[in-house]
Amino acid sequence: MPVRELNFTDLQRPGCLESLIDLGSYVHRRSAYKHLKFDRQTLRDEISKAIMDEDSLAIVVERDERLVGGLLAYLETPYFSKELQSNDQIVFIDPRYSNTLDGPRLISRYVKWAKSKNASHIYFCHSFGWADRDSQEANQKMGKYLMRHHGFKEMGMLYRIEKEVTSDGTMR
Repeated sequence: MPVRELNFTDLQRPGCLESLIDLGSYVHRRSAYKHLKFDRQTLRDEISKAIMDEDSLAIVVERDERLVGGLLAYLETPYFSKELQSNDQIVFIDPRYSNTLDGPRLISRYVKWAKSKNASHIYFCHSFGWADRDSQEANQKMGKYLMRHHGFKEMGMLYRIEKEVTSDGTMR
């Protein structure tokens, strides 16, 4: 299935953004961030911004005229340089298509876009992680293979301290 950029017309197309937001919600519910409240409007705003900003990317893959995956990315300059670097923001894949080439196609298109923008560095950071251990380990193995296949090298580490969620659902 071809990957395409979202455009202004897609913002007007009934259900287009909603289906991508639904995929984002699914990713969120399975992620290590699931204890944080998901806000549809925030994601809608991020997608709209990526569509309208020439230094951002919003791409999707469709099957039978239905969105089954997407990727948001942006360009920025790091605090120490004027050179551009690109960063992905989120990848959405419908779970029914997670074992297809749709994800790799999105990543390939992202890399091509970043190179066309003369990004000196291209980053792909999957910090969401999965909430259950089995999925997390399987996805880490697949993720490493996929990233290496696209030319990415591991860099640094990600650490996190999170608020505890109490039995009544509040955080401390």
